[in-house]
Amino acid sequence: NGDHGLPVPNYTDENVSAKVVKIIQSYTGVVNKMVWRKF
Repeated sequence: NGDHGLPVPNYTDENVSAKVVKIIQSYTGVVNKMVWRKF
């Protein structure tokens, strides 16, 4: 079982990190829109 080198928790961590990245990207997109509206 340990030969794979990737326990199940690592997969969940990757999924969570991917979701966080998507949230950050969408958040930065909203911020960029607000910033461009100011100019």
